[in-house]
Amino acid sequence: MHIEWQKTLNAGFAARLVISATLLICFLNPYAESLDYINAAVFMFSHYALFVAGFLISYRMAKLPKWVLIPVCTVSVFWHLPVPFVLSGSIPIYRLFEELSLFAAGLLAGPVMGSLSSKAKSALLGLWVIADTGLSIIFLVMPGVYAFPEMPISRYPAFQFQITGIAMIFFMNAVIALVAYMHVKRIGMMHRADK
Repeated sequence: MHIEWQKTLNAGFAARLVISATLLICFLNPYAESLDYINAAVFMFSHYALFVAGFLISYRMAKLPKWVLIPVCTVSVFWHLPVPFVLSGSIPIYRLFEELSLFAAGLLAGPVMGSLSSKAKSALLGLWVIADTGLSIIFLVMPGVYAFPEMPISRYPAFQFQITGIAMIFFMNAVIALVAYMHVKRIGMMHRADK
């Protein structure tokens, strides 16, 4: 049975590595980077892609203490505040710092998961959903906080943030459905292993 679990873990790592590489290739190529400067939705989804790519690479590789979540959350929140968001969407050097730090935050978040209980992981997912829902609502109701002309350095018009807010809601629902599916599947595997 140990060999079966080892094969499953190796296959899982390979799959996570392929998904990570795919995300990085899709969002860190010259064409996608050029879209980031003119399309708020593509830019926002590149944030997800960078964080998730880092997370998937490092998930289950080691264990880091829970306090590591403090810089992870700080970086994640910082780049979604209006001024840093718009600066990284407009100026290449800010973009470089944003991309590197979000990817690094994902790399740090993955190993922390091994230190957390299922309840803590669920709480983190819930906090992410609450925070992302709040940002989606701001994008939908007050897009001017991030958009030109109220934010003069922004390259994005207000309507793009409204589209982005709706897309984020669909994305969050998809993530929640995926997590629920994986949880049910893991429970099923545990029950089969017990028999």
